[in-house]
Amino acid sequence: MSEPRRNDAAARPPMRDGPGSYPGPPGGYSAPGGDLPGHTRPPRRQPPVRRAPPRWGALPYGRGITLIAGGAVLGLLITLATGSAPGAVLGIFVIIGTVAAALAVHPRSVYRIIPAPALAYLAAAVITGLIDDRAVDASRTGLLISAAQWTAGGFLAMAAATLVAITVGAIRWGRSRRGHRP
Repeated sequence: MSEPRRNDAAARPPMRDGPGSYPGPPGGYSAPGGDLPGHTRPPRRQPPVRRAPPRWGALPYGRGITLIAGGAVLGLLITLATGSAPGAVLGIFVIIGTVAAALAVHPRSVYRIIPAPALAYLAAAVITGLIDDRAVDASRTGLLISAAQWTAGGFLAMAAATLVAITVGAIRWGRSRRGHRP
């Protein structure tokens, strides 16, 4: 007359007597003490497939920005060690970091690192200037004028690093479009 519902005893498989005939819990899990005959274990999880890390020339742009910032920090440390004002040494290290970054990132991502050299130089120059020139006037106007001088001392380096990023990126992008390896 009526169809059995899930809770009905008629819907469950009958219990059988004998070895290996216990139906067990749904899903076929075995008992904690070991395997019961007639039962299957749940499938083991496969370890995730590990992809190889990206190779040089195909790194994400974030690592390129890290290379530029690392060059700026290295230049900052050497400038502080020599006791000079921010300028040529800091600029050279920012340019070296930019060349490394432009060659390291994926060709289609080089455009994202173009503003990084100027920002890295600016931050490193201001930090170096604040640490190196302790005799700077503590007024806001004095600090602003000093920061403008520290930044202006590296204008050519910032411009050169930006041009390097644009040029190397355009060359690598053009080569990748023609089917060459990046």
